[in-house]
Amino acid sequence: MNKPNIKQHLRRSFLALTIVGALFTLPSTQATITEVVGGLHSPGGLAFGPGGQLFVAQSGDDTVNGSIIEILSPMAVRPMVRTIVSGLPVIGEEGEFSGVDGISVFGNGRNFGLYAIMAVDPQQTGDPPFGNLLRVNNRNQVETLVNVGSFDYDWTNEHQWLVPFGDFPDANPYGVLVVPGHTYVVDAGANTLNVVMSDLSIRVLAFFPNGVLADSTPTCACQGPDGLLVHRDASPGGQPFSRPSGEGLSARLCRNHGTRR
Repeated sequence: MNKPNIKQHLRRSFLALTIVGALFTLPSTQATITEVVGGLHSPGGLAFGPGGQLFVAQSGDDTVNGSIIEILSPMAVRPMVRTIVSGLPVIGEEGEFSGVDGISVFGNGRNFGLYAIMAVDPQQTGDPPFGNLLRVNNRNQVETLVNVGSFDYDWTNEHQWLVPFGDFPDANPYGVLVVPGHTYVVDAGANTLNVVMSDLSIRVLAFFPNGVLADSTPTCACQGPDGLLVHRDASPGGQPFSRPSGEGLSARLCRNHGTRR
């Protein structure tokens, strides 16, 4: 998890979005790297849409606020890029910035929804939008659903005994995954996997304790073909692991990891 200092929530900026294609047929073959779009501002979450378009979340920096862009035909020589959401708040300094993080696409046509999670929380930033779970509809209208960061900050304040003294309270929602009936959020500051239900209530499904060498830093989740929810720990030595998804999820434990709450 991250320390209460806001600067420790902020990640390195990258100036270009790249797609890496690697050929493994011959040991001597090297990967081919192609720049899709350059000049981005702290890009973070990626998600493909139902039409093959690629959405990118940009946290922003000291020159521009956060945004979400849509890249049409991302494999084209000159893909078309348009901004669908702009003006999202950003916090940071000295080349490290945090704002909108993970994104996930669910639905198509009139039922299309792009879900995005804002980093950190309003308690530490003093800014209400941080920690919000957002939904962008097919008309690019943004709706605020619920503040996961605020929930996780309060939860960690009530569970300070789970970590070394001084580490909690903390929150930094980082990754989001939407599947039918459930929206999952991974928090790199609270060390939690949350689910946001259809009524917008929030539950902590699992807590990921610190490792021997470093704090646990869960950053993303995806659903595999077997229905298991796969989580990635970005801390040094962190490993991916999985848990069942779907109905009854809150009553199950991650395999050999985490503590249900």
